[in-house]
Amino acid sequence: MIPMQLFLALCALAAPQDPALEKALATAAKYAETGRFEAAVATLKGAGADTSEDARARTQYGVWMMRWTEARLAAGDPELAGLAAVDAWYEVADVFSAATQLKGASDEPWEQWSECLLNANDLGQALSVADDGLKAQRDSVRLLLQRGRVLMAQARKAAQVGKAEDEAARYAEAESSFKLAMGKGPKLAAPCLRLAELKVTLWAQRGATDAGLRAEAVQLWSEAVRREPKGVDLPTLHAWLGADAVAPLTAYLEKEPESVDAVWFRGLAHWAANPIGWEGLRADMQRVLEVNPGFVDANFYLGDGAMRRAQELVSGGEWETADAHFAVASRFWAAFLRARALWKPVRNRAHPLRAGTRSRNAPPPNPYECALVVRQLVNDKRARL
Repeated sequence: MIPMQLFLALCALAAPQDPALEKALATAAKYAETGRFEAAVATLKGAGADTSEDARARTQYGVWMMRWTEARLAAGDPELAGLAAVDAWYEVADVFSAATQLKGASDEPWEQWSECLLNANDLGQALSVADDGLKAQRDSVRLLLQRGRVLMAQARKAAQVGKAEDEAARYAEAESSFKLAMGKGPKLAAPCLRLAELKVTLWAQRGATDAGLRAEAVQLWSEAVRREPKGVDLPTLHAWLGADAVAPLTAYLEKEPESVDAVWFRGLAHWAANPIGWEGLRADMQRVLEVNPGFVDANFYLGDGAMRRAQELVSGGEWETADAHFAVASRFWAAFLRARALWKPVRNRAHPLRAGTRSRNAPPPNPYECALVVRQLVNDKRARL
């Protein structure tokens, strides 16, 4: 049997909250979905969420205040100019600070409290709050990640003032925090992603020459997609890794084989490689076009990729194979122009693409010249879009 005290506690958890407050939370969420954060804040304040003893309601009130502040800053609100922005962040921080003291508070108000202080550039206090939160929420992955974020900010600040030892120490602490989060959240992508971003940051700061750091980042992104594909943002993955994104995106497609977005970004990664990953680029972009023929930019990358591959073949003395690739480049670029409704017949009768300009016994137009002409047309037209 369940002990009576535990039974009563479970009943209390299952009991409905203040109906008016619950309704306000739902209404505020709808406002927030459309970016109306000021209305969300006003709705919750009108229902008493700003003074409520309900930790969830107080925390959510703070979240919408936070989003409203971010929106005002992004819009250049003159009322938040200069030090007023710092004051605004401290005001929101106070909401989360109060929420952490309420019964049943989760790790979220601790995280957001620290984040507000980070936004106010109060890095020392932001770290202290994350540490205090971890004392109250010992297994919190989100607080370990927040702690790592603050430590990375401290490392960057140390670098700005030439304190190399402090910089290295903060990055090392951040790495330890992210690794601990990986252990405590074995099914979560986020800890892997934060550690991967740290590795790429260090790689860039060290002159982009440490292949070991780069390889670690690639492995971490691959681990992230194996753990939680939906937790990985594909544009961000590609932006961070470029050509090195092929392996993580392949791992992603093993989990989500129907993801055309992953195929597209893997194609872009093949395109970014040097030498170009032509076979992978062609396979991925043609698959994109099979699924969505209207995604015409794939033709541009196929044209550019074929051109680059042809030039690599020329460098290797493989002229006949190069000519075939130049012809492929012309075809894909022409398809791009037609799809964009930008193709126009060439009026210059000496133009190598002009039909009927050669005598019957004249040789066919040089594929390289054709490819150059079409590429120039593409570049001219794209510049006008």
